[in-house]
Amino acid sequence: MTARITDDHLLPNVRLSREAVDSLVRAWIDDVLERRVDELFDAGDLARAAAAGIREVAANDETEELLERRITIWLGELRDLEIEARPPGQAVMAVREILKQPYVLDEDLVAALLDHEAAHILLRDVLRQALFAFSAQVASLFPGGELAFWLVDQARGIVASAAGEVGSGIEERVNEFVDEALDPAFKLAAERIANQKFAEKMGDWRGHVLDVLLEQPRHQWMSSLDQVDPGELAGQFAAFLQGVARWEQLEEIVRDALVSALDRAGNQSLRSMLSGSLPEESWRPALEKQLADAIWPFLESQGFANWLTSVIGSRPSGGP
Repeated sequence: MTARITDDHLLPNVRLSREAVDSLVRAWIDDVLERRVDELFDAGDLARAAAAGIREVAANDETEELLERRITIWLGELRDLEIEARPPGQAVMAVREILKQPYVLDEDLVAALLDHEAAHILLRDVLRQALFAFSAQVASLFPGGELAFWLVDQARGIVASAAGEVGSGIEERVNEFVDEALDPAFKLAAERIANQKFAEKMGDWRGHVLDVLLEQPRHQWMSSLDQVDPGELAGQFAAFLQGVARWEQLEEIVRDALVSALDRAGNQSLRSMLSGSLPEESWRPALEKQLADAIWPFLESQGFANWLTSVIGSRPSGGP
């Protein structure tokens, strides 16, 4: 496959083959990979572009509508996806090992994450049910267990009746009793999660979560997706973008993060930085083909021929 430069007077023997384009793409990729990372990226320019892009999207009146359409399409694609087809074993193993690393979070951060109304309601209900179950088990240890069970049931009925008659007084006392146990329970949970002694167990649990998710049958995933409202999700994400866009320090935060990442890269080339986590053979062939496929139609066009002949034709005679 060749593309002929049509002006025979200027370029009588110039032909561009697909092989030549492939070699050009390979040379360009090699050049980029051998450059230092800090030569390829300017933190200030990237931060300004990122901040401007976020603010432009957030200010667009059509953003929420576009997001809703895109989310609807994504959900449809997910429904059509063969979820039963598990990811490659090596990929699953790699993700599992990352999740199982014995790292711990700061205790104050864990406590802040747990300190939410939903978590309080959940634990309060669990404690209530646990207390009732425990009282039943204790009663069964005594002679005449069936009678004891009956007494426990009667006591529950009396409490419920009294609560109905005297309003929320008993209910408030029950809540106070349970609430006294809530704070120590949350504190203990935060201490355990943030304790290096339990880091390995927590890592095993994260790996277990991954395995359970991968083993779920398709219908369970589909039932979860069916609960997603694209319009509501789009509205929430648009509101998030608007909030981020109003952040005065947005550009500064992005720049600082990029500078930190570039500093960690040091004097490494892009190839050196990628080699530790992304083998070149895993992505380069596909990228080379995509670039060559994108360039080739233009090189075959008359527009490229006209541009090239005009550039070469404008050179002074005897020039390099």
